[in-house]
Amino acid sequence: EKRFNLRKLTETVRIQFQSARQAPGEDLDEWAERLLSLADKAFSELPEEYVTSEVINKLCQGCLDKHAGNVAASFRPRTLDEALERMKWQQYSDKAVFGTNAMHGRYWSL
Repeated sequence: EKRFNLRKLTETVRIQFQSARQAPGEDLDEWAERLLSLADKAFSELPEEYVTSEVINKLCQGCLDKHAGNVAASFRPRTLDEALERMKWQQYSDKAVFGTNAMHGRYWSL
């Protein structure tokens, strides 16, 4: 702790968490796992409810599929699994109704 100054490391990980975005090719489950890992390091001293809320918000806000993230967030999910389920269902529904381009937001510009 003295050698690496744990406080600075925690602040760095918090910045990484706040600026995190889903990477192209990263599926929702991988994105959620990456966020959980960052949150575990960034918010280790904070209550679990707070950390869960932060992860859910970042999951929805930072995902590539903005529509699915927005829809999931609007339901105010209480668990990460619930948020993931809503996002996946929205992606499935969009693809079924609008076709393969739906997940890329192309149909919104019509």
